[in-house]
Amino acid sequence: MNDTGIYFKKLNQRSIFLYDFCTSIIQKFSEEENKKFIYLPEFKVFKIAEDYFTQEPVIKKIHEEFQIDLAGIFILEKHTGCDFHIDEPEVRKVTINMLISSGNSHSVFKTKKDSSYTYEFKELVFEEKSFYLYNVSREHGVINFDQTRYMFSIKFKNNNLTYDHLFEWCKKNNLLENEDKISNYTQ
Repeated sequence: MNDTGIYFKKLNQRSIFLYDFCTSIIQKFSEEENKKFIYLPEFKVFKIAEDYFTQEPVIKKIHEEFQIDLAGIFILEKHTGCDFHIDEPEVRKVTINMLISSGNSHSVFKTKKDSSYTYEFKELVFEEKSFYLYNVSREHGVINFDQTRYMFSIKFKNNNLTYDHLFEWCKKNNLLENEDKISNYTQ
């Protein structure tokens, strides 16, 4: 596992359905659509039905093995942030995320606290139409600037499913982006 692999890992299959589907939903948001939002303590979420999220082959394969309880578009308004936190362990320990749209926003994982004021971090720079295993059991946060941020994200039925377990299953099933492929891009 490379140095970011304990925080996030890119899946090797790009979206062939969900990215465009979510984008079309976002473009149609209206007052009527706002009535369909689920309001979680920190986010507004537009729930996506199983009939739709299972049209994405990689998500369908993962769902068949681990059962997704909630898939949706998580919405973070412009000029807001999501402070460093670890998701409630009884809610979820791992997720899969795909950034749908945002302006200037940053998703970061705290890797080391240097003092009471400073820390080191790793940023996840999302590639378009790409899914990422996302370790919500590690301290992470988001800062969002000039536009509303829309993120496809899921919650599994098994709240005890860990990032490491899902990572190893994805690795065994050849769903993770190959490290050699990554290094070829950077040369």
